[in-house]
Amino acid sequence: MNKKQITREVAERADFTYKDATELVNTLFEILTEHIINGDEIVIHNFGTFCLKTHKSCRKGNMKTGVSIQIPERKLPKLVYGRTLKDLIKSKYETESYVEVI
Repeated sequence: MNKKQITREVAERADFTYKDATELVNTLFEILTEHIINGDEIVIHNFGTFCLKTHKSCRKGNMKTGVSIQIPERKLPKLVYGRTLKDLIKSKYETESYVEVI
C-alpha cells in the first residue's frame, strides 16, 4: 500500500473529500517525520513505537578487493511493533498446530 492508496482509503472511510484526505495524510507524515528527526519517540497505542536507532561505527571489508573501510555511526528510524499488532498478525498467519513427527 502506498501513500496515494492510504489517502484514498482515508477519504472513503472518513467520508472526506480526496483533497481533505490528502492534506490530512500529508500533515500526519510531516508531523511524524519532524518528531522522528528530532529524536522523539512516537507511541501509537496498539500499533507500535517509532524511534531513532543509533548504529555504531564499524569496519567493513570488500571480500573481492580486500579493501576495508570505516562505516561511520548513523541514526536510522525504527518501528517497534506493539503487542496488539503482533498478536493480530500471529493469529492471522499462525498454522493450525504443531504436529510432532516421530
